[in-house]
Amino acid sequence: LDRGELIARSPDNTHSPIGGNPNLNEFLYSTHDGGGTTAVVIKGDSVISSGREGGARAWRLDVESKELVDLGALAKLKGKQVSAMSVDAEGRLWVGVYDGTFEGSVYRYDLLDPAPLSDQEPHIVKLPSGVLSMAVSDETSLVACGTTGGTVELISMDKAEQIDSWKVNAEGTKADTHIRSVEIFQAGKAADEEEGSNENWCVVAGGGNGSMRMRWLQTDGDTASVNAEEPFDNARLPLAIPPHSGMVVSLTGCRQNGLLVSGSQDGTLRVYDFCYDDAANEDESDVSNAGSDEVEFSSEFEAMQDEPPQVDIHPVILYQLAGYKIWLSSICVDEKGLRLVTDGADNTVVVHDFTGPVEPDSGEH
Repeated sequence: LDRGELIARSPDNTHSPIGGNPNLNEFLYSTHDGGGTTAVVIKGDSVISSGREGGARAWRLDVESKELVDLGALAKLKGKQVSAMSVDAEGRLWVGVYDGTFEGSVYRYDLLDPAPLSDQEPHIVKLPSGVLSMAVSDETSLVACGTTGGTVELISMDKAEQIDSWKVNAEGTKADTHIRSVEIFQAGKAADEEEGSNENWCVVAGGGNGSMRMRWLQTDGDTASVNAEEPFDNARLPLAIPPHSGMVVSLTGCRQNGLLVSGSQDGTLRVYDFCYDDAANEDESDVSNAGSDEVEFSSEFEAMQDEPPQVDIHPVILYQLAGYKIWLSSICVDEKGLRLVTDGADNTVVVHDFTGPVEPDSGEH
């Protein structure tokens, strides 16, 4: 990104641009299918990619030769429809698989294991619906999977097992849809706050119909450690975020400042500021709709406790960047929230750079 040049590429025809499971293609792309790979992840010089032909391949990045060296197919994934991948800080590779509308799996490999990925015996977590999207959070030790069944499934990194499920929209309603994108991030963290001082971790889900929903996680004490017995915080209302007019294909949060970026097939990117507002709890008007359809969108919240939870966050859209192709695929944001990178099927990568000019005295932006 600094030099604006391509440093390596895989051979032509590495993955098939056609074929695959038609139901999965419909869930992932609807009518806007650009024929690209289904998932790609990079960690150090390790690159893993998957295509419509099924399975996934491992590569080693060789910068000097500008090549991706083929290390072979991942074990146990032959013929499997891979839809999402991510790598955690411990070098564990998490692979989301669509086994069908009513069945999904997450395979865990180890990039640091001396054995090649083609020979490893992965740990497998079974889920009740096909996996479409994935988010990994090292701070909370959680993996979140968005599914064809309209749920977000939480997996414990440490136990490698499913620990909770969130039905994002009420079953059987017009709002019910598959979860095309998901993110775990630290909402409302100010830039000058000490590391670990903010407990406001949440899960955001982007739907196939453009909807966006947020739900708080329940953390223990002053750390990001999530309550393993009850990960979702039932004492705080989930929140409906203003929707896109097309499928939300990507969500990514900035680790330092509580910004969230969403990308949609409507051709727009949105940058949200998730500001935590304690004062909202003191204003009765902010909770006057606590029992209304506006905030009570999930059937699991129909039976409220004696006193309704408090609404304590008000995401603000800072920017809406329009004019993208409908083939928008994925979004990346650097840790400081200064560079926003997007890609799509028109073979371009767009970089929005918010660093500003360099100060001559300090050398900083």
